[in-house]
Amino acid sequence: MKIKKIGNITKVWLSSSDTWRWANRINAKWPCSTLADRRIYVELDKNKDIVEIKVNGRPKREVDNHELRCCLNDLTKEK
Repeated sequence: MKIKKIGNITKVWLSSSDTWRWANRINAKWPCSTLADRRIYVELDKNKDIVEIKVNGRPKREVDNHELRCCLNDLTKEK
């Protein structure tokens, strides 16, 4: 995972390994994950609203918003 803050924008890159590990944690699995094993790029504004999202390098593929928010919260709070 890589996080870069530029002004009011936070950019987050998650590798397919990052999303797979997150979705398959012991005692915290996410069944039917729409993120697992996918590369995710997200730009967040200062209010943490999503400005841009790419899945596997392509604009705005269908992912579960709730799952994405949980994943970002879990992974970015560790940094």
